[in-house]
Amino acid sequence: MLAEAVVASASTVDLGAQAAHLVQVTGSTAITSFGSSAVVSNPFYKLRFTSAGLVLTNSASLALPGGANITTQAGDSCFAQYLGSGNWAVQNYARADG
Repeated sequence: MLAEAVVASASTVDLGAQAAHLVQVTGSTAITSFGSSAVVSNPFYKLRFTSAGLVLTNSASLALPGGANITTQAGDSCFAQYLGSGNWAVQNYARADG
């Protein structure tokens, strides 16, 4: 079984600083960035959200599907790809309720 890092939501959740690429995000603070410490040679992170109401904010450095903010539900998940220079693209956002 793969280890899952647990991190509290914050305006910047630095995914590159996590011990694993499987990350459980707790809390409901809006996220505007996934940080800049990840490396492009291993750029994919799977995120699982445990709280409803957390807002992922679409921006030039956090590109979200459809170009719109996303409000999470408990159990939602996605893949985040580090593009370099502090820029991220969220891929395959999946709602817990389908």
